[in-house]
Amino acid sequence: MSGFPAYMNNAEVGALLGGLIGLIGGILGFYLSWRSAKTPSERNFMVVFAIILFVLIATVLAIQFTISDTDIKIAAWVTYSLLLIITMIFSIRHYKRISRNIK
Repeated sequence: MSGFPAYMNNAEVGALLGGLIGLIGGILGFYLSWRSAKTPSERNFMVVFAIILFVLIATVLAIQFTISDTDIKIAAWVTYSLLLIITMIFSIRHYKRISRNIK
């Protein structure tokens, strides 16, 4: 018998804890990146980039939890993956450009 309420099974507890750990990791990663930024323009970039990623992740999760059609869910994950790759490439290039302008 676990210490969790009777209406929660192990899979639900794992899902909640996994999501919570992921959220804490994202917040910590953002904070440490923001704190290590050297200039206000780098900090502004970190904030904008974090907002973009939050919206992207929240959108794909909202689709997963609200739509029952499997094909749409798969399309959402494929679109998310492609947008994440494009966003990362753009952000690395933009951050390098910001860093070069500092020196």
